[in-house]
Amino acid sequence: MKARPALFSTPMVQALLDDRKNNTRRLKGLDGFNKSPNLFRYDGTCTDNKNYHYMESLSDGQPTEQYFDVKCPFGRVGDLLYVRETCMFQKNFNDLKTSEIPKDTLVGYKAGYGANVYGKARPSIFMPRWASRLTLKITDIRVERLQDISEEDSVQEGYPPSMGMDCIHPRMWFEDLWQSINGKESWDTNPWVWVIEFKVHKMNVDEYLKQNEV
Repeated sequence: MKARPALFSTPMVQALLDDRKNNTRRLKGLDGFNKSPNLFRYDGTCTDNKNYHYMESLSDGQPTEQYFDVKCPFGRVGDLLYVRETCMFQKNFNDLKTSEIPKDTLVGYKAGYGANVYGKARPSIFMPRWASRLTLKITDIRVERLQDISEEDSVQEGYPPSMGMDCIHPRMWFEDLWQSINGKESWDTNPWVWVIEFKVHKMNVDEYLKQNEV
């Protein structure tokens, strides 16, 4: 079992905390296939190494039996992702780099805890592992085209309850969310994405590993 970092925006961290989100879609590692996404199809997970997945090339829409293996940069089923989110530390650490802040100091989080108490906001990419408060255990990984997302999976991406009152369907909400992060053209090109399903554990990853004696 390995643990890797994963960046989440503040609204998506809130969805994790509210138990509204148990899957995420990511582009990383599929760049080559997304240059011409219509020329490939997904053919499942390698049976010998669950980190690898098969993509088959197509010719005139037909399978060619020419396969390419691609390693998932987020790991395999059973691995962990620790959530990196926008955070703050005490004001007296404002002039320090995040890497210089003493381990186990107090942490504030933009998503709902201590945001008005601590110092300047630190981008999620700089959050140290010890400051993470959410651990995701991967339960399934697959590759699919972005626009193949279902209404049900759109709900599991973190669909806010208030959206139902505004008559915005979950899939429409997810399309808007995706475009706000990746740009309108990224939805229109219908790229291949990793679909990662997970169970949320509201604890630091090292605490999780210790409790589970891994």
